[in-house]
Amino acid sequence: MQGFIERETTLIGSLTVREYLYYSTLLQLPGFFCQRKSVVEEALHAMSLGDYANKLIGGQCYMKGLSNGERRRVSIARELVTRPHILFIDEPLYHLDSVSALLMMVTLKKLASTGCTLIFTIYQSSTEVFGLFDRICLLSNGNTLFFGETLACLQHFSNAGFPCPIMQSPSDHFLRAINTDFDRIISMCKNWQVNVEYQSVYFSSKIFKLRQVLAS
Repeated sequence: MQGFIERETTLIGSLTVREYLYYSTLLQLPGFFCQRKSVVEEALHAMSLGDYANKLIGGQCYMKGLSNGERRRVSIARELVTRPHILFIDEPLYHLDSVSALLMMVTLKKLASTGCTLIFTIYQSSTEVFGLFDRICLLSNGNTLFFGETLACLQHFSNAGFPCPIMQSPSDHFLRAINTDFDRIISMCKNWQVNVEYQSVYFSSKIFKLRQVLAS
């Protein structure tokens, strides 16, 4: 059994969190299943949603509701009602601030400790969040540059001549090392600097002054 959570999910804002999860069991579990309420409570506990179980999801035309981080946890809990062995999540930290992102990762870490394998995509993370990963896979232009334990990745890049600088987030360092767009940006900055220096020299030259005299 496996589950998948998209980056952008649609929730029913007029329902409470508990009602929404129970409704999900009606759609995803067989009709003869008689433990729906216990499954819902398990999902609420797994995603630390107990305090929000009776709160309206809200959003869109509803004035009050859950925050982005809480809504994201509800989306994941919706898949947990099927008790999947593997859970695929597309950008679980999408649109989350640093605090919400860390809380999300701590929750997912606890979920993984129960035996559920979590596989998700992420584009950037803080140092604290990065430290919670068990294994990472770095991709660039469709190619796998590294796959293995998180700590081994730091050593791998160091051996390849790209040691992580002190006081820099490992995820930022890896992004800089594998993303060729950064090289183009740096090249553009250098070209712009050359153009600025050229313009400065040109505007102070005799040729420019002569052209001004002739133009007047």
